[in-house]
Amino acid sequence: MSLTKASYSMIQGAVVNVLDYGAVGDGTTDNSAAIRAASVAARTSQTDSTGRTISKAIYFPSGIYVINSAIELAPTNGLTGLTVFGDGSGATFINYKGSSTALSCQSSRAITFKDLGFTSSNIDDNQNAFNVVQTGNPLRSWRFERCDFAAFYTCFYVSGASMCSEFYFNECQFSQCYYLMLNNNDQAVNWNFVNCNWENEALSTTKQINSAAIFYLQKGTFVKWTGGSIVLNGLMAFYALTSSGVCQKTAHKICFDGVRIELVNNSGYHAPLMDKTTSGYVSGSNSPILSMSNFTILNRGGVPTSTIYFNVWSNCSLYLEYGECTSGIISGLLDNLTQSQCANVYVSDVNGISYSDNITNRLNDHDTSNVHIDPDLSSGSTAPLTDLRISSLSVPTTATSKRMYVRGPTGSLPQGGTTVNLPLLQDHFTLINIFCYRFTTAGQSLTINLKDQANTTVYGTLTIAAGVTNGLGYIGQEVGFQIPSGTALMLQFVGTAEVVKGVVGLEYL
Repeated sequence: MSLTKASYSMIQGAVVNVLDYGAVGDGTTDNSAAIRAASVAARTSQTDSTGRTISKAIYFPSGIYVINSAIELAPTNGLTGLTVFGDGSGATFINYKGSSTALSCQSSRAITFKDLGFTSSNIDDNQNAFNVVQTGNPLRSWRFERCDFAAFYTCFYVSGASMCSEFYFNECQFSQCYYLMLNNNDQAVNWNFVNCNWENEALSTTKQINSAAIFYLQKGTFVKWTGGSIVLNGLMAFYALTSSGVCQKTAHKICFDGVRIELVNNSGYHAPLMDKTTSGYVSGSNSPILSMSNFTILNRGGVPTSTIYFNVWSNCSLYLEYGECTSGIISGLLDNLTQSQCANVYVSDVNGISYSDNITNRLNDHDTSNVHIDPDLSSGSTAPLTDLRISSLSVPTTATSKRMYVRGPTGSLPQGGTTVNLPLLQDHFTLINIFCYRFTTAGQSLTINLKDQANTTVYGTLTIAAGVTNGLGYIGQEVGFQIPSGTALMLQFVGTAEVVKGVVGLEYL
């Protein structure tokens, strides 16, 4: 919104102009005191039902307004209805100088910033554009419209125990910043970005560029990013969850929908889009989720085609669908799951991405680009297994053996007496082994028979003794060439009922 002198005079009762309180947008003068005075003048004598002060709008005409110290815009009880606006993000700038400089608006709701550019003189000054340290009234319903942020160490540093929710960003630009959101708040949820852009390809800093992140999370959050583009040095989501149980499971999710992503070469390397700190990460009730749909990922400027896009681990989840990638890898997962952990990877209709686990006992391979791992949702269940193939049974393109597996909805192995019907095998398959991996020390023995569904022929048997975790059973004949096409097979489980996490399946050529 742009106001001429005449139009400003018509509504001056509802708008406070910072120029009237000594501000000078010359790019040199310190305007900290003038902005504080304008924020006080904007407060009315009225309050809402929670005791927050109702505020007028604050107007910054075109210019560069330097601030050299921290500015708190709100009184102790907070504000409601404050709008801070300029003449456009390319015309009105608030320029931060000094590591202690930041804007705050404590305990406030229904706050809007629009048509402003926020800039930092030096990213290595560790400047935060906004300090959101919430301890009083819940802080919620903030809006940023057509605002630009440039060269900040952290655009939003969020901390405290009270709620900081319903933040909306529309058509905002984040350029050459280190973190967009550094969250250490117990309830920073529902942060929404629509048609926003992140570009830090030319990031210049003394800090480690590969540790730069759009979201650096010491506690959980819920984020939805729709549309726009991301040109990235570093990570999209970096989890450093150091406290267990501080948020509900649903507050550990980041969703991207319809986003175009360009990865920038950094000395022949690029950080994974999703990763976690190597130390201090607490699992258990912390269950991060990253979800992406209708997306594109491009490796630009020499980013290797073998780049790891996502590092996943026990107790996190990754969902990808309807995507196009240059060429990337999902790495990790399913390393000694416990009864309370969950681990999900779901990739569907995504081109140019592959899966590679990094543990000794590979649970699965696949001959298409899609990976499906069923969620482990609870601490134990006796529900029957269902057919959960890693990929469709099509003719492998290489002689490398492949595996399909079946697994219960909670990740538990079946009880004795359970039978699982397998999909129809085509006659050009060679079945090699039955395999089973148990992730907890099993107190009971388990026998698995591969039979036809008519229960007349046993093609192979695997028996695992009590206390043994893994097993491999040689079928002993090339049954894939010997049974007629369309023959229905099943796995039959014999043994004492016992809830044990694991997977079981067939290896084939």
